[in-house]
Amino acid sequence: MTALRRQGLWFSILALTTGILSVLFVPLDPQLELLLAGLCIVLLGVPHGALDPIFAQALPQIKSRTSWVVFVLAYLLLAALVVALWWYAPTIFLLAFLSVSVLHFSGDLAEGANFLTRFFYGGAAIVLPAALN
Repeated sequence: MTALRRQGLWFSILALTTGILSVLFVPLDPQLELLLAGLCIVLLGVPHGALDPIFAQALPQIKSRTSWVVFVLAYLLLAALVVALWWYAPTIFLLAFLSVSVLHFSGDLAEGANFLTRFFYGGAAIVLPAALN
């Protein structure tokens, strides 16, 4: 089993367990839910983004010190633009972020899946948590 498959399996087990527990037990205090969500972001989301330089290292264009500096500056500029868009146009940012997220999650399926299947699969990760809350 590849590392990516293992990660997907563990994520699925965690998501399923969380879903079952949330139905079986009394809802948590909203502040505790926020604290747990923040903890998950710090422990899972931040390290997920921290892997970007490792993936960039595999690119043939990024081999010299200069190319690394250009990569880091471009990465930071892109991050600053995201924050600026979020700050000045939150609705547009949210729509763009959710659309990109659907595309991102739709890529999790094996090759050969048709567009509609990918669209609904990617959309489920975005729509279902909000719809079932």
